[in-house]
Amino acid sequence: MTSTCYGIRYGVIIERDGQILLTTTDDHPGLSPVTGHGLGPLATGDESVSALVAAQTGLTVTHLQVLSCQSRHDQCTLSPIVALAGHEWHICLAEVTGEISAVSAAQSGAYWAAVADLPTLAGPIIAYANGHITWTEYTAAPGLAAIWVDWLCQLDYLTMDEASRTQLRRLSEHGPDLPEVWDPAGEWTS
Repeated sequence: MTSTCYGIRYGVIIERDGQILLTTTDDHPGLSPVTGHGLGPLATGDESVSALVAAQTGLTVTHLQVLSCQSRHDQCTLSPIVALAGHEWHICLAEVTGEISAVSAAQSGAYWAAVADLPTLAGPIIAYANGHITWTEYTAAPGLAAIWVDWLCQLDYLTMDEASRTQLRRLSEHGPDLPEVWDPAGEWTS
């Protein structure tokens, strides 16, 4: 994968038998479907998604459907090629073959979670976004990452009130260095 940000991120939802594949990344605390920057500006989206899925899970993509392409003002931990205000996100649904490799699972934390458990997995970041728990408490048992709770709501995997979704977008825009206490009114302390 590229170590430079070209302004494009991919998110790949993989479902199997009522379960969704979740991983962890260095980009943000929390669980997410396969997520990453891909191979760089000369690679196609299909090539980038296939490489991300293989690297993070050991699975092989057999079919890909783009669900959404949207710009988000989220922060990035990679070095940008130019100053960027967020990413153009390509959210895809992938069909795959194979089994999660032990090496990939150890590196990315890849595992199958029941789709029915997504509301529970969203609970910790929603509690943090609404000022009910501290950042330390969230990172001890993070559940889903903020940007992914919002994406999963948009794609009808989750439902929640618009005020909570707004707080999650604010968290995503703030970046990886979040304050210990998030104030939903707009102020926070570290």
